[in-house]
Amino acid sequence: MRGQTGKKRAGAAAVLKTAGMALLLVVYLSPLYLLFSIALKSKEEFARNRFGLPAEIQWGNIAEAMEKMKFFPALCNSLFISVVSILLILLSASLASYTLGRRKGAVYSRLYLFFLAGMMIPFQLTMLPLYKLIHTLGIMRTHWSVICIYTAGFMPIAIVILTGFMKTIPGELDEAALIDGATPAYTFFHIILPLIKAPLTTVMIFCLVGIWNDLLTPLLFLGNSAQTLIVTLYNFVGAFYTTNWTMVFAGSIGAMLPLLAVFLACQKYFIKGMVAGAVKG
Repeated sequence: MRGQTGKKRAGAAAVLKTAGMALLLVVYLSPLYLLFSIALKSKEEFARNRFGLPAEIQWGNIAEAMEKMKFFPALCNSLFISVVSILLILLSASLASYTLGRRKGAVYSRLYLFFLAGMMIPFQLTMLPLYKLIHTLGIMRTHWSVICIYTAGFMPIAIVILTGFMKTIPGELDEAALIDGATPAYTFFHIILPLIKAPLTTVMIFCLVGIWNDLLTPLLFLGNSAQTLIVTLYNFVGAFYTTNWTMVFAGSIGAMLPLLAVFLACQKYFIKGMVAGAVKG
């Protein structure tokens, strides 16, 4: 009797778990459903049926939206800023975390706390000093203004994440490389760096999402001729298609596709880095 009761409880728990997972799936996929269903409708069909599936898919909406919003110049700006910023972040953060993870002492502990404290400072608090600094450096309204801000802004969290992984790599690898005559630079780039490929990918995707979707920084520091894709989409919504939501959502798909492509290409290393970080934590 107890065995049958236990089986019933286990079955009920499994049903509740499945229902909960299905509910979460619906919650997570509903924004994507709305995005694609609205973007692929005609303006007339959207007026009649806002939330239903399109009766006839309008693939031309995406191409039309890209043409109207001048998609490709903005895409080039976003790609240049994102790629250069992330390369600088990964190189600087990996070198700093290698030092912080290997060296012992009060100085290095305080440096780690210094970077940890940098994660707690909101960008809004530093906007005015940054604006004055960028203006003094003479790089206002150029790509390098936002590249410098992104590199400095994402450096603390990148260092904190990578330092935790560096501490798990045995120091004997460094000693063995030193005995074999390897320089510290050779040891880092040829031995240590390949071992942290997964956390580097995790940091890269985290920083890419933050940089790609940022609206405030480009609005403040870039001119109209060098705006990023998100700012162009924002201007596109406000200036031309405030009520034509099919065009707005079609432009949003164009802005989303590069991020989606990067994630799909790197998801294996991203998931591995997240799981390894959870285990090490």
